[in-house]
Amino acid sequence: MQWLMVLSLPIFGALNTLAYSPFALWWIPFFTVTAFVVTILSASTAKQALFRGFLFGLGWFGVGISWVHVAIADFGGLPIVASMFVMFLLVAYLSLFPALFGWLTYRFAAIKFNYQSSFVWLTIPFLWLAVEYARSVFLTGFPWLSIGYTQIEGPLRSLAPIIGEFGLQAVVLLICSGLAMLVINAFPAIKYYLKANKNSHRHLQEQAQQQNTLTNNLHNPLFSRQAFIYLTPAVLLALCALG
Repeated sequence: MQWLMVLSLPIFGALNTLAYSPFALWWIPFFTVTAFVVTILSASTAKQALFRGFLFGLGWFGVGISWVHVAIADFGGLPIVASMFVMFLLVAYLSLFPALFGWLTYRFAAIKFNYQSSFVWLTIPFLWLAVEYARSVFLTGFPWLSIGYTQIEGPLRSLAPIIGEFGLQAVVLLICSGLAMLVINAFPAIKYYLKANKNSHRHLQEQAQQQNTLTNNLHNPLFSRQAFIYLTPAVLLALCALG
């Protein structure tokens, strides 16, 4: 399962770029970012969460700013190989920010709060905004491909004059983290399958226990209320899109 994780995260990141102009598929981040958050919450260690964030960033920025090496070669006068290397360094640097988000989410959301806690749902957007703000100001800033710009053609665009691009990021992450929390809590076996070292006897027992938890969760009134809370922003978004 780990090799599938290594392959899927850069792909999710690359697909994220389809939400920007000229494609403007505004709904893409609600799948890609949700999947990204699920993998972070399912990490076994903070180091694993950091690495998964870095992989997502490689796909996101590797495709999103792939044209930069052309500008470096044409206007900087560098050979194509040198310009590609410079672009790789830039992509690797930018990927450190999703990696930081993954590490912070694991340390301050997945561990500190219970997976069924609404605090996780609210903490994830805050951590994302903190990391994105750092990306926009550190070393003069590089805010390209900010997730809020994906919504300028979507149903959330009416909120842009009120809350700005930064606020749109918060709304997108609020929806994505809610969907991720719903997936994690409704299907706890996912956490097992996305962890490493699954061949041990302890992990096999954990798998069986988590699969049995599914039935209990679905009949748990507390989970039902939380599921309603997690789904509300996504339902409102769907209604706006249909309207």
